[in-house]
Amino acid sequence: MATKKIEQTDKYAGYGYEIVTPEELREAQWLIEQGDYKDMEDYINRITRMEISIMKDADAKKMKTSQKKRLAAKRRNAA
Repeated sequence: MATKKIEQTDKYAGYGYEIVTPEELREAQWLIEQGDYKDMEDYINRITRMEISIMKDADAKKMKTSQKKRLAAKRRNAA
């Protein structure tokens, strides 16, 4: 029997932080001048990783909440 490999796609793979406002750009440049980041690319990469981590944590929290609701519903229906 042949098996087909199912590829897992990361829903955050295409996400990238973007500097939108002039204030964000000034803040990024100031942080680079202070030595917190090497350059703009380093800043964007680190902020992107941080935001993806925050989004994954939020998704995990939503998943846990929905699992609790599902379990509670099963318990109500069983009673």
